[in-house]
Amino acid sequence: MKIKKIKKIGNFGIFRNFEWDNELSYSQDHKKEIYDFKDINIFYGRNYSGKTTLSKIFRSLETKTISSKYENPHFEILLDDNTCINQSNFDSFSYSIYVYNSDFLKENLKFMYDDSQDIESFSVTLGHDNQKVLECINKLHDELGVDKQNEETKIYLSIKEKQKELDNTKIFHKNKQDELEKILSNKATKGKNSIKYQPEKYGDQNYNIAKLKKNDIPVVLNSTYQVLDKTNKDKYEKLILEKEKKAPSNLPTYNKNYQSIVKSVQDILHTQVGQSRKIDELINDGQLNKWVEDGMKYHEKRNICAFCSNSLSSARLDALRNHFDEESKKLKERILKDISYIEKEKNSMTINIEVRDFYETFHPKLDELKTELSILLQNQIQSFDTLISYLNNKQEQLFSVMEFSPPIDYSGEIIRNLQKIEEVRQNHIKFTAQLIEKQKQAKDKLRLDNIYNFLNDINYEDKVKEIKNLEGNIQLLEDDLQLC
Repeated sequence: MKIKKIKKIGNFGIFRNFEWDNELSYSQDHKKEIYDFKDINIFYGRNYSGKTTLSKIFRSLETKTISSKYENPHFEILLDDNTCINQSNFDSFSYSIYVYNSDFLKENLKFMYDDSQDIESFSVTLGHDNQKVLECINKLHDELGVDKQNEETKIYLSIKEKQKELDNTKIFHKNKQDELEKILSNKATKGKNSIKYQPEKYGDQNYNIAKLKKNDIPVVLNSTYQVLDKTNKDKYEKLILEKEKKAPSNLPTYNKNYQSIVKSVQDILHTQVGQSRKIDELINDGQLNKWVEDGMKYHEKRNICAFCSNSLSSARLDALRNHFDEESKKLKERILKDISYIEKEKNSMTINIEVRDFYETFHPKLDELKTELSILLQNQIQSFDTLISYLNNKQEQLFSVMEFSPPIDYSGEIIRNLQKIEEVRQNHIKFTAQLIEKQKQAKDKLRLDNIYNFLNDINYEDKVKEIKNLEGNIQLLEDDLQLC
């Protein structure tokens, strides 16, 4: 059924004696035509022109009531079957009609006017498919189930269970986060074993959990991080204990003129005392010659042999004096002088390197060089001993030219070794200037190494992965609830 027109409004709101046919008519072809309602109608006009009043007339058909503020209301509505509905018989109007106006808002959406009020439940259906819509609503209500606390069923029960699962997952997630946070906080700042309270080893007395999480953990978890081996760890631990040392003493200069000594020895060995007036027996027997020469010191003023008590003839004494002449004495003096010089050079071959005067970090290299130097010096001493041996043999063979094979000279290797030790000494001096910075770097490396091992001990990455998985589960549950 359709409303054709509001035929009359005798008294309602601003309307008095309103006649539809008089107010809403027009002339066409010299005939009077009347406007009637169409399927869709638009009312427009200025404020207080009566639009709301008309809506109240229509709403009285819906609510079957008229506000008491209207005194003696009177209106007539003409339906398309020419039935007339007025303020007295609108109860007989059985058709569905819905009006959304300020009265509807005040009755159903009370919170818009009073913050303490709520929303009244209501439903609206439009058009000729109302029954289908109602059936659909009933079906949905059935699927939804009961929404009474502790008695939920169907979808409401499912939502309740999902919400419970979500709440439990959030609690579990928070517990895991708090647990990890506490472990990291203890490592960073709690107790004497924390990083903060070991600045002498880890270098930061202002260390905190933010530095641990934002700075150090990302470094040690990076694939480029190099784990400290025991050797380097020991090196850094010794380095941070180092106290500033003064420069070690200058190294002694090695200036042994070995080649000149070899040349002198070679000249002596190739020198042959003249053969005239020499006693063949003594020339051919060096030991006998030495024995007789030593005995001559005791027989210069004797004519009786102190050994065999036989008489010594003047001719024999003259022969012996001629055998041991000035030339022989000078050669022997040269030999003794060279032996004395070589012995002196030997005794000055000691070079002392005080490793303790150097920083600990240089000790391994210095120990290696010092051992090598000791071997080289010993080898050079052996070469000097070989030269002395040649000279001693020459004393017994003054009248012969001796073959000579010069022993190895280690001077060059000794000098090169000392140059390497001097390089270490210079590095020691540079190290002193850089000690504070190097100790800082060492403490940083030791701190990162400690954190790396700590994370492995607590299975940090597994814990982080578990927390991220829980976050993913929370998001899935929240998305699922959004769809409910």
